[in-house]
Amino acid sequence: MKPEKVFNFFNIFKNDNLSIIYQGVFSNFILGTITELVKEYLIGKQSLIKIRNKLSFLIIEAFQNTMRYGDHHYKDQADLAYELFILRNLGEVFHIATVNLIENARIGYVHNKLQEVNTLDENKLKDLYIKILTNKKLTDRGGAGLGFIEMVRKTKEKLDFDFVPVSKDASFFYFQLKIKPKDLNITPKYIPISEAKKLHKLITDENIIMIHKGDYDTETILPLLKLAEQNFNAQHLNYQKKTFLILVEILQNISKHSLKMDGKNIGITLISQKNNKYIIASGNYIENSKKHQLQAKLNQLKNMSKPELKELYINSLKNKEIKSGGLGFIEIARITQNFNFDFFKIDEEKTLFTISIEV
Repeated sequence: MKPEKVFNFFNIFKNDNLSIIYQGVFSNFILGTITELVKEYLIGKQSLIKIRNKLSFLIIEAFQNTMRYGDHHYKDQADLAYELFILRNLGEVFHIATVNLIENARIGYVHNKLQEVNTLDENKLKDLYIKILTNKKLTDRGGAGLGFIEMVRKTKEKLDFDFVPVSKDASFFYFQLKIKPKDLNITPKYIPISEAKKLHKLITDENIIMIHKGDYDTETILPLLKLAEQNFNAQHLNYQKKTFLILVEILQNISKHSLKMDGKNIGITLISQKNNKYIIASGNYIENSKKHQLQAKLNQLKNMSKPELKELYINSLKNKEIKSGGLGFIEIARITQNFNFDFFKIDEEKTLFTISIEV
């Protein structure tokens, strides 16, 4: 992934307070980790704290919908990633979107359920919910629409959805819900479901399995590591270890050395997989005055031999260079010198530093 791609993704999410995009192994562990990330993000945010429980419920429902309605055996017919989870917080509104393959024969059933819940008022939704439970009209793959009913009841918003044909057998099912505080006194900014479609294409083109954009405090790092580790190839433990170590260094660099904006360490991390290799990329703000020093340091590391890097690492430890942030990049270079970086000036104060590392 070229550094300018990192810059492009950062611009897509520049107005988001939080962005989590995941494409990979869908499991209850992954669901729990994403929920953990969001709960950590909500700490101290008084305007959003009231929707914390609802938000957790909706994340679970949307995530399970992907597994409930997904038809994986058609994945070979699709040119794009066959499962995707997107969570974005823009202003006071959270958007949760999912993408999965669905058998064309089942579209009518799902479409009708969504249309039905979108047209009913609160009382009729409650009546329908009770009726389904009373009649026990539940199925193994859909719950007779109970999840959709609960989503509308909790969000007081219509559900966005679309179906895009993939083949004569299957289509992509795009689904999105929105949740905002009850007492929101400003017009909310909504992200159209068309943006999920665009992201689906971009993420597939770059073989991305994870994106996180937000505040990189120390409590954010562990859940992100858990999320990524589930997709690292466990069959090659030495390779997995190297990839994991690089990700740790990248996350710590953003957390400790990025330019604070309103007390936050704003950054973006992307992980992609291509040709049995992982690419870990990141972007974070630095002061304009620090660009040339960092640029010189990274160019030096790219051109050093392994013995030279080892000696530099030992000398840096002795000189306590760990405080300057240089030690982390030395450690990355010792693992692999296959990295590229660039700088994109944002304004008179700051520059976005991007780096892409292939392992």
